[in-house]
Amino acid sequence: MGKNVGSTMRSDPVALYAEDPGSETCGEEKNQFIRKTLMDWVVECSALGFLLPGVTFAGYLLGYVLDKAWGTHWIYIPGLILGMIAGFVLLIREVRRDTQDDGA
Repeated sequence: MGKNVGSTMRSDPVALYAEDPGSETCGEEKNQFIRKTLMDWVVECSALGFLLPGVTFAGYLLGYVLDKAWGTHWIYIPGLILGMIAGFVLLIREVRRDTQDDGA
């Protein structure tokens, strides 16, 4: 059930290994164990799940407030679009950070 790493037995559901495939030696520097538990993954995914609609709503809300302040009826649409763009930018940053952490 668990993974045997060195002399300890691991039972984490999700484990990531960073290895240098061209390396002939098994030194500690070359074979580092990076662990992310299932709870770490759940926290990251749920944070993104709240972040995307939250940023979109913030853009809409900013546009709505500007509409009321200036007496217009169209500024909420660019605010909504900018909120969605900001959410996708944050999503792409998070995905790139995770793929760099995995050693890919």
